[in-house]
Amino acid sequence: MGQDDDGIENRDAMDQKLPRWFRELNMVGFKPDNEFYTTFITDALRKNDLAAAERWAQNAKKAGVTLNETVYKAFMSSAIHVGNLCAASRWCENMASAGITPNAATLSSLLQLAIKQGNLSSAEHWFLKARRPNATMYNSMVNFAARSGHIAQAKRWFDELWSSSMRPTPSTMRAMMIAAAKNGDLASAERWYLESSVLGFKPSVITFNTMINAAAKLGNLSSAKSWYERAKTAGVRPTVVTFNTLIDAAAKAGNLAGAEQWFKEAAKEGVEPNDVTVGALINAAAKCHNLPAAEMWFEYAESIGIKPTAHMFNSVINAAASSGNVSRAELWFQHARSAQVKPDRFTFSSLITAATRLVTLQQQGAGLRRQLNTAFNTTTSCTRPS
Repeated sequence: MGQDDDGIENRDAMDQKLPRWFRELNMVGFKPDNEFYTTFITDALRKNDLAAAERWAQNAKKAGVTLNETVYKAFMSSAIHVGNLCAASRWCENMASAGITPNAATLSSLLQLAIKQGNLSSAEHWFLKARRPNATMYNSMVNFAARSGHIAQAKRWFDELWSSSMRPTPSTMRAMMIAAAKNGDLASAERWYLESSVLGFKPSVITFNTMINAAAKLGNLSSAKSWYERAKTAGVRPTVVTFNTLIDAAAKAGNLAGAEQWFKEAAKEGVEPNDVTVGALINAAAKCHNLPAAEMWFEYAESIGIKPTAHMFNSVINAAASSGNVSRAELWFQHARSAQVKPDRFTFSSLITAATRLVTLQQQGAGLRRQLNTAFNTTTSCTRPS
């Protein structure tokens, strides 16, 4: 008999013998009971073989054997473990049909699985199944709805949580802030921040980054700066995300000086730049049609070991294109290919823009030359002596 190091019979051999033993018991007239079926079912579930376990459950049903609560929970636990929401839901419904009421922990597990898989309708279904949802379930629903962009539903769940005298978590308050910010509603995001403060929650760098990002997306640079200053006053150390957001906001506004000033502030705070930081600075230079500045920031990135990205190359090419310098745009395109950076539609769009701008300038130049020649010939003709 094959054994492992612990003297236990080889598991594979045991797995092959279980069905055979079951058949032999039937042949001698022994009627398997709940305990026997539970053994086969749990053995299959232990191997994550849900299909085999369900076949044993069907055999038990045909034999008139009633499964107990432990087996139902084992089925759900196994289905949840492998991420099978459909099977987990089915076995919970089967358990309820058998007269066994799922407890809060069971429903919470199903709720969390639905949330993990991004299934809001299923999450709501299991939430509503709970007769008395606890604070964890309420906070989960608010978080999920808010982060999924379903602000009205998140607000409804939040109001229910509050009216049930339950306390929201810092994560829940932050999710509501983020949802409002993503929706471009800076006033609501600020209100959620104030409510969070009233509850005694200490704001984190994520909280302040959320508010800075909300203001930046609306182009409200003064508000973004104000939130940065509030973070410093609160003793919260800014991160590279903080400065990237501020630099990008200045870049989108075409404010190269402002973007560079935030870069200097980051250096003063000891925050090291990354490819996003430099990409935003190059983009700011491109917005200002400042090719030398764009090239300078690109070279700076390479000098500190930042690997150039497609976004960085595109920004320099765009800077060259907006300056009407087709030869430099083509040179940077070749540089990108040499660096094995795959061009995308933005790369070619910038090159086409550069070429189109050059053709337009050439056409305008030709037209101007024709006008000057015509004017010169006309003037000459009028003053020619008879």
